Amino acid sequence: MVRRQANVSDVEAANLANPELMPTRRRHAEAAVAWATADRELILQHETLLLSALR
Repeated sequence: MVRRQANVSDVEAANLANPELMPTRRRHAEAAVAWATADRELILQHETLLLSALR
């Protein structure tokens, strides 16, 4: 999950920096980067608990 969130963040950061995209799409990319970054941090903060629940 952490790798996937990092991938989403990287891809959407590139979209955010792309001036050829419409402003609406760049705003979406900005929100996606914020979401993926926050989600990744949440997972990392609670990694032990999440992994123990899977066992």
